[in-house]
Amino acid sequence: MTTAVKRTSRAIERLIQPGALGYCEHCQKGVTFRARKKLTAVIVNCYWRGAWQRVEHYHSDCYEAAGQPYGEPDRTQIVPMTASQKRAKAYNVEDD
Repeated sequence: MTTAVKRTSRAIERLIQPGALGYCEHCQKGVTFRARKKLTAVIVNCYWRGAWQRVEHYHSDCYEAAGQPYGEPDRTQIVPMTASQKRAKAYNVEDD
């Protein structure tokens, strides 16, 4: 027997990537990539009664100004895989 996991809204803070598209829920301006600045954004997966509803974007400063409506964001950065790791994963082989 499997038990259903009740999902809750959660916030993460990440570097804004090229091609990112979103509008800040607080200031209603675009959350856009800038090559010369390493800007971060807070991205929130919003759930209602355990069902996913939408994604909200915030500039990091705006999320703080809004009073962190979804709690403290997870600031753990994801390290991208190397090309050899991607190939190994594609062929289901361990990388040395």
